[in-house]
Amino acid sequence: MIERAEQLISLLRARATDAIVGPQAFDFGQFSSDELKCLLTTGFVEHFQADDSVIGLDDHSTDLYILLEGQVEVRVPITQDRTKTIILGPASVVGEVAFLDGEPRSAEVIARSSCSLLRISREAAENLEESYPSASVRLFQQLGTILGLRLRRLDLFDATEIARDEERKALAIELHDETMAELTALTMEVAILGSDRGLADGLRHSLEETRERVKSINVRLREIVKGVYPAELISLGLVRALTSYLDNLTLRTISNPTTISITFEVSGFASERLPEEIEADLYRLLQQSVSNLIQHSRSSTVRIELSWSKSYVTLEVADNGIGFDVSNPKNDLRNGHFGLANIRNRIERHGGEARIISADGKGTSISGWIPLTERPDVPSDAKVLSFVLPIEVC
Repeated sequence: MIERAEQLISLLRARATDAIVGPQAFDFGQFSSDELKCLLTTGFVEHFQADDSVIGLDDHSTDLYILLEGQVEVRVPITQDRTKTIILGPASVVGEVAFLDGEPRSAEVIARSSCSLLRISREAAENLEESYPSASVRLFQQLGTILGLRLRRLDLFDATEIARDEERKALAIELHDETMAELTALTMEVAILGSDRGLADGLRHSLEETRERVKSINVRLREIVKGVYPAELISLGLVRALTSYLDNLTLRTISNPTTISITFEVSGFASERLPEEIEADLYRLLQQSVSNLIQHSRSSTVRIELSWSKSYVTLEVADNGIGFDVSNPKNDLRNGHFGLANIRNRIERHGGEARIISADGKGTSISGWIPLTERPDVPSDAKVLSFVLPIEVC
């Protein structure tokens, strides 16, 4: 065992000077030989063959893994149909988020080759702090550095999302102000041509059919624009955009055991508007929540609350549907609730906090808050709007 430990220490020393190791790798060069021995004895080395599961989404452990030899593939679910994959080599760290916050796994890790990983539990790390504090400090310093670099990548992702929103907004404005206006004018021109009494009946009928087709195209384009970036959100703000979105839902039938009655309660806005990026994220968040419950909750009543107080905005979407087991990460994909991760991200990127409460047969509540610059006065306006989504008639 001592000989194997010495071999591993030599291997870790080599990793510290390996040119292939990236900036997010664990830097063993910062540890003394005694600290590395302590680190190795704190955890244990685990060996995997190609295609073995290292960490699963249903893995309830919170252990940290440091890759010593070989390669692993990290699979991060992005949507129900899309998974992001990342290949990591020696000195890479996986499982660090669950290790630090104790929450369920958000990714799975598969061995891509024969590999060895150093596995450290939260309890072992606590013992390390007592028995060898210098090694413990270096361990958490390393994890902090790696997480810091990954957070910088998230900041870059945020910047990319902002740029995409700007592109969506510009496209929506162009379609709304130019293309849709031209289609409306074309509809009117065709109607004028069709009103000529000198036209043959067959030609007049063809012009009427053409006018209806152009009108239909205009309606479909309007729906596309709302999906890209609703014009109401640009010109009228969050409350009006959400009201328009819910109102449009009442014009369609849904597949559900009963009609869905939606109550939208809003207060503290009056004519004031939130920062543009927060408006966009809250709109997408609430849109995603309503879409999820229509598709999966089988609810009959839904309550949406949106309130802007002195220094923060709060929201809640609650339904009386079938609910789901929040503690089981597989439910995100199996029951169509993976959008919940996106919901959390849209709140937390603004320094807020999200909470999701649900249980089988108990309905679901999604709530959150985002801090804002303190206002001297809070408008006293409050209103309650009601919407009914009809079911399909078979």
